[in-house]
Amino acid sequence: MWRRYWFRTTIILAALIAASACGISNGANLNIEDSPLQEFFFASVWQNAYEVRKYAAELNVRREELVAECMQDAGFHYLPDINSGRFVVGGSVFDEIEPENLEWITQFGFGIVSGHRSTAIAARTGPDPNLEYFESLSDSGQSAYLYALNGCGFDPSMPRSWQTENGFSQGCWQEAHEQAISESPLFLRHQHDFAFLFESWSETINTALDGPEMIALERSWAHCMADLNFSDFRTRAEAIGWVFNRYFELILLEGDDFASIRHDLQNQEIEIALADFYCQESTGFRIRRSELIFATESQFVRDNREALEAYRAASELRLKD
Repeated sequence: MWRRYWFRTTIILAALIAASACGISNGANLNIEDSPLQEFFFASVWQNAYEVRKYAAELNVRREELVAECMQDAGFHYLPDINSGRFVVGGSVFDEIEPENLEWITQFGFGIVSGHRSTAIAARTGPDPNLEYFESLSDSGQSAYLYALNGCGFDPSMPRSWQTENGFSQGCWQEAHEQAISESPLFLRHQHDFAFLFESWSETINTALDGPEMIALERSWAHCMADLNFSDFRTRAEAIGWVFNRYFELILLEGDDFASIRHDLQNQEIEIALADFYCQESTGFRIRRSELIFATESQFVRDNREALEAYRAASELRLKD
């Protein structure tokens, strides 16, 4: 099996080298610094991995303090559980991901199986300080404890779920989580005063990316991928999503052959990522997509400058606090 991966990867690398030698290029890459929204949205704490780690840790501690207060008010003993892994902030911000670096792609692909990208699967990183107390409760006491912590959405098949229903308690965890978020510089965009701005931007950019120009670009990319024997993907999102889905399945169904299957999956990921890199280069995908996004951003700034400036000012004030 490895020989097949090695052969196909070598063929794709050869195509990349040939493309480079022939000078395939569609203009200089547009960087994030070129983004018209940079000074409003992106010049924030989220652009600094150290700051994200710091504020994420603070949010985690603050949330657990609030959970403990709430649970004690409900009549239960609860110690802050900062190692639960129940909520992960900006996983991909914490790692070095180089989607335009051929050497990096050759080693890690999209960075999914290697763990460079957040998999959104929460995992406990330490012991549960409340487990002994929880197990000391009667069956009815445990049910009451879980209801107080998680609200009506508790599902035995998904421990510590925080799903809610209208008109019912959402539980101490979710209430504390929402309050901690409201206090954090990481989540100013969630505030009522600015929610409309981000909803508007989401709608605007999604409309642009679903438009005819992007559809044509994705079609060119898909034809290129088919020429490299990857005909199942109509869009880049499908290609990346395929690897994510296979990796989730692998984690959830972990067995004795986990290491071997993981190794094979990473080889497949690297193959797909190398083909994707070549097809982005040969079709001008990256630069044309960036141009479309930046043009959309420019119009959005013209239409919403006052609100964007208010958001920027509030962001700077929140960081000072």
